[in-house]
Amino acid sequence: RDMIIYSCIILLFLLIATYYIKSFYSGLSNASNTVAETKQEEKVEKEINYSLYKNYEQRMSNAAINYVYNHYNGLNNGIASVRLTELISGGYIEPLYDQKDGTGCVGYSNVWDTEDGVLHASSYISCTSYKTEGFIN
Repeated sequence: RDMIIYSCIILLFLLIATYYIKSFYSGLSNASNTVAETKQEEKVEKEINYSLYKNYEQRMSNAAINYVYNHYNGLNNGIASVRLTELISGGYIEPLYDQKDGTGCVGYSNVWDTEDGVLHASSYISCTSYKTEGFIN
């Protein structure tokens, strides 16, 4: 009879130990899955389509040239700085959004003319995931 009691106690101990071991390894598995998911998210974050932002800059430059052409009576070899908000409110361009989080971008274009009167522009934008080199706040 004592042998049966001791056997039951040992069996109960083994069941409890098995449960805790399984829980421990299950926790490790979940932790490794979380690390793998985090690395995958970081990889997705790094895969930003920079050509979209270059397209934004080009669209802004074209819109700024049109804006200056319509609102200035020549630049006389000077420079005009046009904010993105002016281009949007004037209907020259649609708002620009960050591809990562959808927040609005800010920016400006510098427009100048050459001696022959041809307008040129350089545009600078700042978004959550991208900032044009040389952007000044």
